[in-house]
Amino acid sequence: MRNWALTIRIAILGLAFAVSQNGRVSAQSYVELKKAMEATDVNEKVGETVALKARFKNLDGNWYSLKEFFFEDKPVFLSLNYANCPQLCQNQLKMIAERLTESGLKAGRDYEFISISIDPREAQIKTRKSKESFCRLMAGKSEVEGVHFLVGKKGDIDSVAQSIGFVYEFVPAANHYSHAPLLVSLSPSGKISRYIHGLGFTAEDLKESYEIASEGKVAEESIASFVYRCLFFGANPGEYSSDLMGLMRIAGAATVIILGACVIPFWFNPRKKSPKQSTDEEKSDPLESSQTSNS
Repeated sequence: MRNWALTIRIAILGLAFAVSQNGRVSAQSYVELKKAMEATDVNEKVGETVALKARFKNLDGNWYSLKEFFFEDKPVFLSLNYANCPQLCQNQLKMIAERLTESGLKAGRDYEFISISIDPREAQIKTRKSKESFCRLMAGKSEVEGVHFLVGKKGDIDSVAQSIGFVYEFVPAANHYSHAPLLVSLSPSGKISRYIHGLGFTAEDLKESYEIASEGKVAEESIASFVYRCLFFGANPGEYSSDLMGLMRIAGAATVIILGACVIPFWFNPRKKSPKQSTDEEKSDPLESSQTSNS
């Protein structure tokens, strides 16, 4: 029974991911995707310091150390995204911009916001478009003081990611990264103050995180909501893409097919009675036996 259960599970998973390249996931990419999804994680390191020596290119074309975006009197909100993300990053940045605006906090005056691209191949023109969209949501204009969108080399990206416990994976077959949406509040000195997971945070959560970080303290607990992964997130918050719905339908169909294959043979080949069972049944119905003998 255990072997059958394992076989069914593997078959369902295999069929579920055997979709066309239009869905960006093929049978060949199943192993890569499974590995990436299992590896994607966030290992919280509250109280530790972000990698301030890592260097990144700003949209002005110049390279800066991360430390140069920190100031003595302002905490920092840090997010790791990338412009080619199917939908999750855009939705996360949208939520951040809206909630920060609702909080009454002002970028450049109260805090600095930094988005670092996790894709070292990202062109600055795409980074600029992401920043402009973010700024328009915040203030109705394409440039806002205190908002920084940065690109960099893989070594520096990984240095920052590792310092905050952000584990992400590139999936070659899908040409995308598997990662979780994460916003981290940092003290003015770069100390990790609080983790804000998912897309369900509120303006009050951000304001409280800002106040804790501005005092150089660490939060007793993180803000956690349902955590999506990048590869199958749809166009709206809380809505998975049609690719994932297709996988679910395939998985459901696979379940019916495989279970049917296991059960149908028993319908057409009922188990034969043993001689002992036949004898016991004849003895259990004396009236039928008497009628048979009389006839």
